[in-house]
Amino acid sequence: MPRVDEIAQRAEPTTLPSSLGGKETISLVEDDDDVRASALALLARSGCQVIVTRDGFEAVAAYERQPNAIDLVLTDVVMPGMGGRELAERLTARRADRKVLFMSGYVDDAILQHHVAAGGPLLQKPLSPEPVLRRIRAMLDARS
Repeated sequence: MPRVDEIAQRAEPTTLPSSLGGKETISLVEDDDDVRASALALLARSGCQVIVTRDGFEAVAAYERQPNAIDLVLTDVVMPGMGGRELAERLTARRADRKVLFMSGYVDDAILQHHVAAGGPLLQKPLSPEPVLRRIRAMLDARS
């Protein structure tokens, strides 16, 4: 084995400001297992209740079971079957004040413009904990 002169320091989990936490219910819609798991861990750590789905169809079904329980939808933009834009359109057609926050790993403006409703709030992947929670908190606290 190669010789190591320094011992790597384990990164301590960062603590998040308590002002970013909450008890709201967030619908997390993400088709990538790793992104979904890390986003779930972040949201749960902040105190939110999370309804996890893998695509737009599952998210619509979950919404229909609990339409008034969901305070915000955090959805990937590009997913197989039903993407984030179509999901947002379906949910806001049922309730116009539904808050939707998009996330995407794509950086191409043409792809994003095609998949995200004009002016829709967007988080760029990879997600960073504090900016994600700040954006979510701001959206939840904003009056509809």
